[in-house]
Amino acid sequence: MGNRILKFGLMAYAWTWVTTLPLLLSNRGIVDWQVPGEWEGLGALGPLVAALVMLGAEGPEARRRFWQSLTRWRGLPRAGVWLALVTPFVFLAVALAVQMARGGLPGWAELSTGRLGTLRSVVDLFIIGSLVQGLGEETGWRGYLQPRLRTRLAPFAFTFALFPIWLFWHMPFFLGRPEFGIAQFAGFSLGILSAGFFLTLIVELTGSVLLAVLFHALLNATRNVALAVSTPAFLAYGLAVTVGAVALAVYLFRRGREPGVPAPLGLPAGAATT
Repeated sequence: MGNRILKFGLMAYAWTWVTTLPLLLSNRGIVDWQVPGEWEGLGALGPLVAALVMLGAEGPEARRRFWQSLTRWRGLPRAGVWLALVTPFVFLAVALAVQMARGGLPGWAELSTGRLGTLRSVVDLFIIGSLVQGLGEETGWRGYLQPRLRTRLAPFAFTFALFPIWLFWHMPFFLGRPEFGIAQFAGFSLGILSAGFFLTLIVELTGSVLLAVLFHALLNATRNVALAVSTPAFLAYGLAVTVGAVALAVYLFRRGREPGVPAPLGLPAGAATT
């Protein structure tokens, strides 16, 4: 098991770091290449590619259960569905409320000069930066890695074990933004850890990686809308996510190794998931 997990991680990292290197070098001014920002979408597919390669060697039953987890949407526990599809909008509502208390929301004329100003920026925000990233990442981290690490770790411990793997996988994207520094990295790290508790619990409750993909996409989209509104709104959004994550962390810690709803995750039938 440990060897498979290591191979998966190496492939996910290799795909992402190699494919995003041209964009990183271009943004840093090291090479004189014109690489569009949408190139990040290719790098985001690293965990998905790694999962598919590993599943190819694990037999048809593992592949069937993986695809079940990615397409499962009927009969899911209501708590998991609400957690995945509603909480990102709750965080955005908090951010907008803070902005209104500070003097009101910006008008469209002001918004259209920023991150929501062109069709290309909107596509990059909602398709590449949200849906593609959610699909590329969660199919690997939650669809392949979570059920396998969960054979050894309780949900709380699994979330912390995944955290550094998930965080440093993002480094090419982070380093490709020269304007980012230590403060941004600290905030980004906290955001990754916080999102991890939500994603762990969503999959624990429902067994649906599809919901994890949608939560990731909605979280990215609503967070970036908050950033487009103002920096204070963005900070309020991040604080709301962190507060929610602390509550979930306490819940998962107290829950221990108690299994969630039996889930058609990416393990062969009969394998333990708790």
